[in-house]
Amino acid sequence: YVYYYVAPVNGDDEGYATASNAQLLGESTTLPFAESWPYQTMENGTWFRGSSRNATWYVRYKGYDPLTDAYDGTGVASCETDRDQTFGMGTFLSPRLDLTLVDNPVLKFYMYRSPEYDAGVQLAVGMDWGDGAQHLISGAVYNAHADEAGWCEISVPLDGYTHLSSVSVAFYGYVVPD
Repeated sequence: YVYYYVAPVNGDDEGYATASNAQLLGESTTLPFAESWPYQTMENGTWFRGSSRNATWYVRYKGYDPLTDAYDGTGVASCETDRDQTFGMGTFLSPRLDLTLVDNPVLKFYMYRSPEYDAGVQLAVGMDWGDGAQHLISGAVYNAHADEAGWCEISVPLDGYTHLSSVSVAFYGYVVPD
């Protein structure tokens, strides 16, 4: 994972620096691929925090607000607003995957939904192939607010991406503070 800062400099002064787009380097992982977070560590590859605006992804033992045990008892990934922010968007990127070697790939994951979440809290799923843009998957936006609390399995077909040999699944969390 590489990025750099660029700052304008003249003979007397330096301006504000701006971060470049992030680049993921390394070999792609083949499928099938599964991940969990026992003891809040990544077992099957390195996940990355991508571009974020006032929110950060964490891997923790439990989810907070509402207090939630992990679906499989190991750990949860959650997106939370940064301190004193009114709204936030955070990106969490999977290791690079090679989708060219599989027929009909499907992303499956569990999402906790609850009446305690505000109506604006959402999870969107997209793909990242390193061009710095968000590529949302059509129809893959999920509300965290639900009438009943609990984990639900979500399946997202990835058929439209089988021409990509180096791509990450991108989870975009849109959150509001408590």
